[in-house]
Amino acid sequence: ISMGGMIAQELALSHPRAVQGLVLGCTTCGFAHGAPPRPEVLAATAQAGALTQQERIRQFLLAAATPEFLERAGREFWDWIIAGWLAAPTPWETIARHFVAIQGFDTYERLPQVQAPTLIIHGDRDLMVPVENAGVLGQRIAGSQVRIVPGVGHLFFWEKPEESARAVVEFLSAVPAAA
Repeated sequence: ISMGGMIAQELALSHPRAVQGLVLGCTTCGFAHGAPPRPEVLAATAQAGALTQQERIRQFLLAAATPEFLERAGREFWDWIIAGWLAAPTPWETIARHFVAIQGFDTYERLPQVQAPTLIIHGDRDLMVPVENAGVLGQRIAGSQVRIVPGVGHLFFWEKPEESARAVVEFLSAVPAAA
């Protein structure tokens, strides 16, 4: 998922025998050849250093999930998320390094070398890693399957957990096991 999907691409490219099936969720091959985050997400990220940890968490969720999901989730969800993230806060410097790593990431030219059966799954309302990135990955990875989950954002697996899990399980169940 997200940056983890970028890491998974590198794993599949560097160690193809170790990867029997690959699931890439709400990720990109790099913004040089993919769609960058929406302008409002970039603007909010630029201001995040001046925010408190709690405000950063709220800002992240507002960009990562649809307003409808956050409204339905209610106060208990917000309290649970904020308490969990505040229990072990990630320093802002670490988050900033995360964004620098993402900006330099690029597997576009190497993607045709991916050998593993691949499922690309993405929410159609993702502001952080726009859904257009799923199409780029799908075009570059031969034989890949693209599954767009309608009505959800970057956290598609929270917003529609049953549909998301079913798609992943169905895909991986069909991947042949290694001899």
